[in-house]
Amino acid sequence: AGFTRREMDVSHVGNTCSDHRRLWIDAIVDLIFILDIFFLCHTAVYKNTGGGKYVLVDDLASIRHIYLRSTGFLCDLLGILPLKEMFCLWAYASGRNVGPHKELVGLFRVLRMAKL
Repeated sequence: AGFTRREMDVSHVGNTCSDHRRLWIDAIVDLIFILDIFFLCHTAVYKNTGGGKYVLVDDLASIRHIYLRSTGFLCDLLGILPLKEMFCLWAYASGRNVGPHKELVGLFRVLRMAKL
């Protein structure tokens, strides 16, 4: 006497998970973020050598090594992951109410936008 998945109330998913215009905008923003990550992997950086001295690092392998081990890369990576969509799918699959938490999931994207 339980509900099947089709009969289950999906009102908790709401427009934030099914709005196609938002998905297209998110895809464009993700593309911009990916391009930014690509350019950051190819942009020379200054490395602190201690004593207030900095050295320009322009070797491509070293630039990638520095960037991929930085906290900036972690924020960039979390910014392009579709966390809101994954959260909505998890809520739908588990039958739980998304509630106010769906807005907190987009925090990484906001932090990423602030960085650009």
